[in-house]
Amino acid sequence: METLFKLIEEITGINPLSLGSSPDPNAPVGTTEAALQATSNVLKPIMDACFEVKESIGEAMMRRIQVGIRNSQEIRDGYSGVISIADMEALRLMEMKVCSMV
Repeated sequence: METLFKLIEEITGINPLSLGSSPDPNAPVGTTEAALQATSNVLKPIMDACFEVKESIGEAMMRRIQVGIRNSQEIRDGYSGVISIADMEALRLMEMKVCSMV
């Protein structure tokens, strides 16, 4: 088991102590804190990248929805179940006004 835990740590950089594995009773006092910090250092760039991708996807979807609302009755009909017809018409008119200003 110890060999497998060491292999996991070498490959991923995630210390088994940070995953809830029982600490070695002979380990120095700061070992658990160092393990948690090391895991945080490994996961932070991955989580930052995930949030960046999520934000980019959200922005792209919003732009596509705006273009769709402005240009397609079929898309407006599809979203009419989510928001009222009056709100949909208001969005369409605002989109047309913004596009005419640009």
